[in-house]
Amino acid sequence: MQSTWVAQLMKTHGNEGAGPTGPRTPSPRRSGLKVAVATVAIMLIGVFVVQTASASPYYLGAGYAKEKSKSYALNVCSRYAGCIRYRVPLCQRRSDSRVDCLSVYQFSDGAVCGMVITNRANSYGKLIQGEKKARCR
Repeated sequence: MQSTWVAQLMKTHGNEGAGPTGPRTPSPRRSGLKVAVATVAIMLIGVFVVQTASASPYYLGAGYAKEKSKSYALNVCSRYAGCIRYRVPLCQRRSDSRVDCLSVYQFSDGAVCGMVITNRANSYGKLIQGEKKARCR
């Protein structure tokens, strides 16, 4: 036989919180919170997966980067009147989407300069080229 306060509790709240007299059913607030937490967790996992997948969507080929570096070096050499010869002897991969190439320039006064040409594929697959500071001797 149940005590009067348990009977009163059963009348007002049904089975919820009744303990040993019946199975406990989750409150709507608690189950809504679980759904919200699960949804946020799934969204965070999705964002993490998308971030890692889109870190380097384009692969830049070393041969293509070297070819484009040669035309970039020609453009640099043509900007200076004393430049008589240029070459791109080697390239080095930095990542899937970046290749750095060394360019060497010879001038009529005997000076030799070296410069690194950076080649990278941006997030749209377009080649972006840049240059680092030239060193001469």
